Amino acid sequence: MGLADIVAVDTLVGKRVRVLGWCASAPGLLAGMLVGARSGAWYLATADTTVEVRGSVPRACDPEVLRQTLVLIFAQVVAAKPHSRERLLLRLPD
Repeated sequence: MGLADIVAVDTLVGKRVRVLGWCASAPGLLAGMLVGARSGAWYLATADTTVEVRGSVPRACDPEVLRQTLVLIFAQVVAAKPHSRERLLLRLPD
């Protein structure tokens, strides 16, 4: 599933999807932190779309490799706020 689809297709809300992108940022993540053990908010991106993800932070979010490695995650699409067209992803265990 593409990130642009996550944002545009209303019928995906509540569905589980596999989505590919790269880690665009992980606010508050410090260099040297054990990335895989941290949960929180981070951003998955493609060339034209960025979506917030909540859950386990992949190693590709390490500040030294940020935006260099594609990641494939399994997540549930949810509305960012009730009755909102904005979307975010809740990362599920692989």
